[in-house]
Amino acid sequence: MKLPKVEHPTDRPNFTVVTLNGGDERELWLAFSYETCVGVMRPTWDKWVVRQNEWGPTTGKHMNLLNSDHDDRWNKPEFEFILERTMEENNA
Repeated sequence: MKLPKVEHPTDRPNFTVVTLNGGDERELWLAFSYETCVGVMRPTWDKWVVRQNEWGPTTGKHMNLLNSDHDDRWNKPEFEFILERTMEENNA
């Protein structure tokens, strides 16, 4: 397993993508707006799983960078379930 990788796609510290198990078939990306995980993605998926925005416009912009389809957002319990299952699969 490789060390986690941290990136700031917008060159701003308030939006962070963390890569776990880089280069591995279990690679996992977690997107954070400020300190809150708002998206999860695997290389085998066709799109990011993004939580519904319960915060403000800046977090909304971060979420739109991941997936701009507002009809394709998950509520808090659904998102947390997907995130927890994905983390368990990754042994993270």
